[in-house]
Amino acid sequence: IANPGYQFTGWSGDVSGSAPSAIIQLDQYTQVTANFLRTNVYLPITVKSVVPVNNPPYTPSDESPSHGAAGQAINVNLSWTGGDYDGDEVRYDVYLEAGDASPDALACDDVTVPVCDPGTLSYETIYYWQVIATDEHGATAASPVWNFTTGSASASCTNLVLNSGFEFNGDWERPITEMRAEYTNEQAHSGLRSMKMGITDPLDNVYSYSSARQIVAIPADPISVTLEFWLYPMSTETANLSFSLDPLNIDILEASSSSDSQMVLILDPVTEDILGTLQMMRSDAQEWVEYAFDLIEYSGSSVKLYFGTFNNGIGGVTSMYVDDVFVEVCPE
Repeated sequence: IANPGYQFTGWSGDVSGSAPSAIIQLDQYTQVTANFLRTNVYLPITVKSVVPVNNPPYTPSDESPSHGAAGQAINVNLSWTGGDYDGDEVRYDVYLEAGDASPDALACDDVTVPVCDPGTLSYETIYYWQVIATDEHGATAASPVWNFTTGSASASCTNLVLNSGFEFNGDWERPITEMRAEYTNEQAHSGLRSMKMGITDPLDNVYSYSSARQIVAIPADPISVTLEFWLYPMSTETANLSFSLDPLNIDILEASSSSDSQMVLILDPVTEDILGTLQMMRSDAQEWVEYAFDLIEYSGSSVKLYFGTFNNGIGGVTSMYVDDVFVEVCPE
């Protein structure tokens, strides 16, 4: 509708007509002019659409296994760094093929996290793989074609732990407690994520357990069984208290006399009785520390791995990040 003193005379440009009121759908190719007359003065007003430019996703990079890596396990996970310049949601298709430098066999389809489990591969085989990233507007970015080679059957050890690097949600039991263990990208020894347990904010201090657990079945008669993992412990607790002799069953009434703790235990998978205490500490190292333990005594049985923290709810707070958990079983 024209203001007083102005007379609308019509549209021109990509549309035409003399109707004084109109709704025009613009796109990035559209330009229209509204023409007015005021005391015999011709006043054209041009309207041109402005459409935001969508940038494609980041090109997938920082691949794991690294390009050309040899001796990889046959159950290796594929991971990379991705994302999008505009903050759009990105989905990934992963192509993997043995002996073909132009892989077109889809190993993982439409995943939203930069990790792919291709399943069990073959020994002594070169694999080529590529990641295609697609944002929510359909823009794509393709990684280079990478390759890696798996090890031999005689020399290969098998990792029994699922989701060893916590790069996706799943495979780990996380009991619901006041401070439930959670997947996080706050710290990571490798990849993008780790498992966080315990309390980091003093304002959240409360009597609580926090743990992540997984059952592994160890075959009979291996030549070696080794549990390896990395911990990033943190604690502001200063009270000089003792660790409980029954660390998984500390009653809230006795919590004040028991120290906060960071624990790595071996449990019976059925009764959850403690079969072995591998680590019982309260550390504020605030750096990644590697640990390794021999589990050969558990050959031929299933055990539950337990990574956890206990906070007594008073004084300081204690937490722990866990990453890269492996139970490597090597055959005879």
